[in-house]
Amino acid sequence: MINQSAVDTFMNKPLSKTFVELLKKYLTAKSDLDAKTIIAEKCQKEALDEVKPVYAPLVFKRRGSNETVSKTDEKTGKPIQNFNELYLASDKQAEQVFSIHSRKMAENGLANIGEFDQQLMAKSDLRKIELEISEAFKPITGISAKSIFNLELRNKLINLLMKILLGTAKAQNLKLD
Repeated sequence: MINQSAVDTFMNKPLSKTFVELLKKYLTAKSDLDAKTIIAEKCQKEALDEVKPVYAPLVFKRRGSNETVSKTDEKTGKPIQNFNELYLASDKQAEQVFSIHSRKMAENGLANIGEFDQQLMAKSDLRKIELEISEAFKPITGISAKSIFNLELRNKLINLLMKILLGTAKAQNLKLD
């Protein structure tokens, strides 16, 4: 785990220019992602409310046969209220929701850039900066987030590093604007 005396030493020294710049990049990227997420979630809800998609029966082919089977369960026909579950709607309803969502995102200034969703791009940018911060801390912690494949553990490490970095900046009364 992380060496507490190394962290204490880090926190008692002025933040290097590298860490100040990384912190500024992180705060900017986090703010950008938060703003885009609010808009995306609003557009998702509006698209779901407009189309009112429902859970479709599960349709699949039997193994080794061309026979198509349709299976229903307790959700079939009930409204889908979670955008991430649209893959369980009929293709037609899912396409309608995605089309409306895309249009509403564009109306709110978040049109796709090529094939890329701006919210997902912002999320990716933030993850890249978090990994940069992890790498900058590696001489202090001996740990790199890149070497942690368990997502939950990686997020715990990033959160801990951000607490250390933000706590140090606050204790040093750094202006980050």
